[in-house]
Amino acid sequence: MSYWLYGLSGYWYIARKDELNSNTLNKRLDGFQDGTVFEDFYNLYLFDKDIRLRLF
Repeated sequence: MSYWLYGLSGYWYIARKDELNSNTLNKRLDGFQDGTVFEDFYNLYLFDKDIRLRLF
């Protein structure tokens, strides 16, 4: 189960909160932006998987 969640982590990275600082590089926090739901990431994963299967 943990391997499966690790595989999804790249899809939910974009929804993680940013730490605002004066540097040009912002740090991603562990929390998620408001309105984020797990189903969005899972659907994005399924879409990506489908595209990869069709291309190869």
